[in-house]
Amino acid sequence: MSRPRELSKLFSTSTTLATDIEVLQSVSSSVALLQAIINNDRIYPFTMVTSSTHPNNPNVGLVIYESDTKKSFIWNGDKWASIGGGALIYSDTDPYTSDPTIDSGTGWVNTTTKLLKFWTGSAWIEPKFNDYLTLQSASSQYQKSIAYNSASPSTPTSGTLWVNSSTATPVLQVYTGSLWETIGNISQVSASARPASAAFGTIIYNTTNKSFESYTEQGWYTFFTQSPVITSVSVTSGATSANRIDPNFPAIINISGQNFDSPTVVMNTFTVPSSQISNTSTQITIDTGTNVINPNTYTVFTVTNSDGQSTSASTSIVVNAEPIFGATSTYAATYATAFSINNGFTDEESNVMSYSLASGSLPPGSTLNSETGVLSGTYNEVYTNAPSVLYSPTIRATDSIGNSTDATLNITVTVPFLFRQIINYGYTANGYKDSVPWRNVNIINVSTDISTNLGDLMQQTANYTSGAHNRDKAFIWGTGGVGAFTNTSVFNMRTNSTYTKQSAMDTPVTVGDAGTVQQDEMAKAWIANGLGSSVVARFNLATETAGTTFGLSYLQNDGTGAGGVFTETAGYYHADSTSMKLTFATETMSSGVRIGAHGQQKSMPTKLNVGYAGNEGSYNGGYNLRKWNLTTDSQITTYAKPIGNSGEENMTMGQYHQYMLGMYDGAQNNRSWRYSYNTDTGYEGGASMQPTGVPGRSSGHSYWRD
Repeated sequence: MSRPRELSKLFSTSTTLATDIEVLQSVSSSVALLQAIINNDRIYPFTMVTSSTHPNNPNVGLVIYESDTKKSFIWNGDKWASIGGGALIYSDTDPYTSDPTIDSGTGWVNTTTKLLKFWTGSAWIEPKFNDYLTLQSASSQYQKSIAYNSASPSTPTSGTLWVNSSTATPVLQVYTGSLWETIGNISQVSASARPASAAFGTIIYNTTNKSFESYTEQGWYTFFTQSPVITSVSVTSGATSANRIDPNFPAIINISGQNFDSPTVVMNTFTVPSSQISNTSTQITIDTGTNVINPNTYTVFTVTNSDGQSTSASTSIVVNAEPIFGATSTYAATYATAFSINNGFTDEESNVMSYSLASGSLPPGSTLNSETGVLSGTYNEVYTNAPSVLYSPTIRATDSIGNSTDATLNITVTVPFLFRQIINYGYTANGYKDSVPWRNVNIINVSTDISTNLGDLMQQTANYTSGAHNRDKAFIWGTGGVGAFTNTSVFNMRTNSTYTKQSAMDTPVTVGDAGTVQQDEMAKAWIANGLGSSVVARFNLATETAGTTFGLSYLQNDGTGAGGVFTETAGYYHADSTSMKLTFATETMSSGVRIGAHGQQKSMPTKLNVGYAGNEGSYNGGYNLRKWNLTTDSQITTYAKPIGNSGEENMTMGQYHQYMLGMYDGAQNNRSWRYSYNTDTGYEGGASMQPTGVPGRSSGHSYWRD
């Protein structure tokens, strides 16, 4: 066996390191040298001896230091070979400056910096203690900064140490300047299986502690432990959204990785209380509790193990309270009246908030201010068919951090009777002339006062009868010719076309000379037969089916017909000499107000809680209208009809004015008028207002829609 050359070859660029240092057959001793702790002119873990007390039966590679001669030797298997010409130089100045002939391999301990260096023949080389190994006192025997990875460090220099983790057993290697050389054969043992003692310089990998250890005269010496590794940081429960936490509610933050050992965790500069942390070697669980972690955006998470090794990871977890809705959720508004609902959200951190509609719909005519959160406007929806409408929009407040809170508002809009349907069209259907009944239908546009013939849309002819309508369809009872019948005819007002009649629409009793009242919410109609019958027949306008009958106590007709007006809550029938009031909610009857003088002096309903009917005459001969207050059931006064000597009129209803479209003044005709409720005045229309398609009509029925 050749004698060893200088130890500096360990840090040289030689590619024959193994043969150059044959004496270091257990290269672990060189690791002991590299990891030496310099303290009071002593280098650990060298074995301390004197020139007369060398160890017996030494292992190859054992390094000793003669404290009396201050020389270092290594056992090469047959003799003690001196290291670096046989001495370590202790000085606070560079030995080469005083002795340029210094031998390669000479070691120099800088007594000021306590660093060990070796002479290569041209320069002193330091095995990167400052960058990769932190020299510490003997009581703190581990190094912290050796690279531990499956890939080698990208920019190593001579002396750089690296733990190669790509193999089944992690391997400690040193960079020679051109390649990585393995230092010794390292066994893996658990902490419980680690021997109490071993040959000096023996290196093991402790699988329990995940550390590299070397046996010295002071026992097992930990010179490297694996640093903690963070692979991910995330909020796994209690998040308000992705990686966002409300400090008012508990949440769980999980840090996944490796080598966690009784760690402390710092989020930015905030140290998480240990009481909120639990961990395994691969996961740290932080229970945020309630109001433990202050609002902030945490971007750096630092984990430090109990041995002092630490690592950091960049992420973004936002701790910020969600906006709070603290206002009432119930509000009221009224049709055609401006309303405003203030923002009911607050933000604990005073973050800027924006507002949006999360679901549902706003009341028509209103808007949500995205910056202030104020919901305001004027409700303008028509055809509600109900006294009130409930809107339940869900408003979302989102703060500048991205947290959001939803709140559902219940806005009840009161819709006066007048505005539940805005009437834009009127219709007249059926009727007769000279004993010939019709199927004809005409429409009038209330904005132009122009009538248009739609043709024969009804299935059967009818006269001296009445009808009702829902939103889309118009019904007329007792069709089939002159007389009383159970047949019902129908047409579609929405499409102005005929409609297939269903048998369920037919009335349970024969109907003739009838008066009909209906709820303007288009729910039901009640038919009072004018032929002396003692029953009232129901018709369900929602299901478009005829219903049952109930007794009629007050209205006994003379056989000449019946008329009817109605308000929001009640309907009024009148015949030749009797009358009846029907309360819709209870379907109870009472002796009513005598709206008209005769059953053929037809009535004019309104949405203004007043009603009109002929003041005198019968089939004709009517010159005036009685006007009634249907809130107090009292007559107000009389007003002149726009056309005198009339009867058997076909009356529409409107918002503020109505039309009469065909009547009898001694002959059936198509004469027409327009009458204003507000002024109680009217005028006869010309040819464009009059219905066409038949030479004259009276005793038909009229309808209206939006």
